[in-house]
Amino acid sequence: MKLEMIFVTDVVKLVDHGADSLRGLGFRLGFYGGSRATCSPPPEGTDNDIFLHVRDVDSACVVLIRSGWDLPDEQCAYEGQYKDFATLRRGEDNILLFSNEYEFGAVWGATCLAKTINIQDKAERYALFEAARAPWRDK
Repeated sequence: MKLEMIFVTDVVKLVDHGADSLRGLGFRLGFYGGSRATCSPPPEGTDNDIFLHVRDVDSACVVLIRSGWDLPDEQCAYEGQYKDFATLRRGEDNILLFSNEYEFGAVWGATCLAKTINIQDKAERYALFEAARAPWRDK
């Protein structure tokens, strides 16, 4: 089972301020994930999750916030909880930013596993991703 990859042409649609913003985002690699991508059939009324590996999460957040993306309230309250991770939202789209290539790779692997075995239960998918990310979290 394949994941739909994200290319630079897709990333351009996420930022509204041209090439300088795209460079500031520091995009390296990305894929579409979440239940829309991993569940068959996909659940209705869910968000579109976009996973991006970037050079620097803080710089990428600045670019995305300038392009109309918002940090969730809980992210603002615990700013810096993960120095290599942040989430942002615009409409029904969520962007999950990772600067640690190992954590990004673990999430990519967990997404492939969730898709392959078609984990329908949200709590089970959440537990899988938490377990995959755990080794790279700040203590």
